[in-house]
Amino acid sequence: ASGAQTKWSAVIEGGLVLIAFLTLSGIIGWAPLAALAGILTVVAVRMFDWKALGWVRRSATVLDFVVVIVVIAVAVGVDLISASAAGVGLSILLFIRNEARGDVIRRKLDGNQVFSKRRRLPAELAVLTEHGGETLVVELADSLFFGTTDQLRRQLKDDLATRRTIIFDLRRVDALDLTAAHIFEQMFAQLHRRDARAVLCNLPRALAGQPDVPRYLRELGLLDDSPASPLVFASSSDALAWAEDRLLREHGCAVGPREGALELADMAMFAGRKADTLAAVAECVERRTVAAGGDVFRRGDTGDELFFVRAGTVRISLAVDDKRLHVASIGRGDFFGEIVFLDGGARTADATAETDVELFAISRRRFDAVAAAHPRLGQAFFASIAQTLALRLRRADAEITTLEAS
Repeated sequence: ASGAQTKWSAVIEGGLVLIAFLTLSGIIGWAPLAALAGILTVVAVRMFDWKALGWVRRSATVLDFVVVIVVIAVAVGVDLISASAAGVGLSILLFIRNEARGDVIRRKLDGNQVFSKRRRLPAELAVLTEHGGETLVVELADSLFFGTTDQLRRQLKDDLATRRTIIFDLRRVDALDLTAAHIFEQMFAQLHRRDARAVLCNLPRALAGQPDVPRYLRELGLLDDSPASPLVFASSSDALAWAEDRLLREHGCAVGPREGALELADMAMFAGRKADTLAAVAECVERRTVAAGGDVFRRGDTGDELFFVRAGTVRISLAVDDKRLHVASIGRGDFFGEIVFLDGGARTADATAETDVELFAISRRRFDAVAAAHPRLGQAFFASIAQTLALRLRRADAEITTLEAS
């Protein structure tokens, strides 16, 4: 209030007061009490924040004004220690009140609004689009404690009674207490009783006061070996992929590992082709095998090949700063590498074998020679690529629109 600007001001002031007490206490003792009272009054008036009086005019800050008045009253009527305790206690109550009024659900998304990074064949996409509403993704945020989780259960009341899978995304959660864990346990049990499933994903590395979240959740009894215990995945994409596989199985689509590698005639793009046409395509096809963890290609590589997955899964990813961004997972019967095949440029991402994979590699240079001899094959081939890319873009546009709007 007197112009101090650094932390040393308080140190100097304290030192001078101590020196005055030790060396000048006798002289100071002669000072009239009225003079000391005047000094204290001037200091008190200069320290007062007059802007706080304006808080009473706004509904958003009127409770803060009440806290100020209570602290002043206790300070004058009792003592400063009691006033500090009153201020802290009222601030805690206001914090709990404000947190309890907040919405811990950031957004809710149906399984036909957002999809995993695993690319699906058109028949599988049709099933997921039609029945994806059986899966719900709940993105949670802020603090989950006794003041908010009961509200969460009320908001999910209908979903807990109807959904087949509920995915709880905890990426933006700051805190989770024992009461919140108990509410979650009740919700998980409710889902289990009707053969539905709860899934947790994006567990934060640490919560408020808890450096090891998985261990903390196990200690709370939220994660155990009981049938009602939720599945846990590192990312929302992995959680969605599991829910999608479950949904596809329940609606008659075979998913997961299948015996045997596909042949050209089994690929959707070549299904129904004549034997001589398939024989012509086979001339420009090279069979390759990549062990799990091996690279199919790296970003920046040159080449002109389009890859079809005969067996296994290939992961497409990008290096972003110090992290790996999961772009897509390509499964049996699908293809990847189409950008280089179409424009002849450098690879735009990394392709790594998630499992042992078997591939068909089709060179653009060699395929052009076959297409020159079989024009209808070339037209149908590029039309199939264009149609697949259009479906992927439509799906990506729909997801982006959903995420931006919610």
